[in-house]
Amino acid sequence: MITKLPLRNFPHEGEGPFINTFNMKKLFTLAALAFAFLSAGAQTTKNLFHATVTDANGWLWFNSQSVIDTYVGDIDASDPVAFRIDVNGKPIQKVFAYQQPDYPEATADPLIVGAGTDGETGTAGAHTGAIILPPAKGFGAINGGGIAFKLPALATLSICLSSNSKIIGRLTATTNAQNDIFKFVNDGNIYPLNSDKGFKVIQVYSLFKKLAGAGVKEWTGLENLHNGTDPTTIKSDAPIYVFFQNGNRDTVYVHGVKITVPVTASGISTVAASVNGKTAVYTVDGRFAGTALTGLRQGVYMVRENGKTRKVVIR
Repeated sequence: MITKLPLRNFPHEGEGPFINTFNMKKLFTLAALAFAFLSAGAQTTKNLFHATVTDANGWLWFNSQSVIDTYVGDIDASDPVAFRIDVNGKPIQKVFAYQQPDYPEATADPLIVGAGTDGETGTAGAHTGAIILPPAKGFGAINGGGIAFKLPALATLSICLSSNSKIIGRLTATTNAQNDIFKFVNDGNIYPLNSDKGFKVIQVYSLFKKLAGAGVKEWTGLENLHNGTDPTTIKSDAPIYVFFQNGNRDTVYVHGVKITVPVTASGISTVAASVNGKTAVYTVDGRFAGTALTGLRQGVYMVRENGKTRKVVIR
């Protein structure tokens, strides 16, 4: 005798367990895609400077003469009519104060001590080593020394600076290398970054809108700033030139920078460290230790030689 089993009522599409299984597969797929997207997004930028000269957080500090010699130069002042970014120069360029007749020079000193968190020189939180921006001259005038960046592209920009008094100044940018660095446009009209009218004003800090009080500040998020009238920022997949000019009637010390660039931009490569083509030895936190291993203490060092970097342990 054959016993007939009752027919099982399987759910139709869109009912009961079927839809649950389907939705679970759909959610899993979406989650996987989202994870892949976020993972890819996390790898879209890289530090402009080689890991051997930056600290663990990606900051390049001006506390080494080697770093200054390798990465810091001056703008092009060969044309007496227009002062421009040196397109063949270093990625970081010092800019003199625009004050006749002396034009005080911006300088770099790996041993200079800046202001601490309380605004006093050498107190807690103070950094050693800086690019030194001469003070502005005249009430409300932004004509002090400055720091300029010649960048192959830009994703993020941070600057660590200090002063014994409040910090004010002007941030400008252009993609037109022919623009005079002291000529800027801020007349309420919207100009593209490649305009030949001058550097575009991104942000102005004044007596009524200070960048920071006396002390030391890690100024981050510069890539998101804009002047309010025009949403244009300094983020760029192409070469861009950025200029910060001191408007403070006191010296401003720029102790370090952190710059990342988009890896998707064409022709971008990390700025490698070198000392006139010779051997360069660095500690693991990126501090220059000399041009030879002789006489160094026990520890781990990074040695860059002939374009290659190797790890050396001195026991």
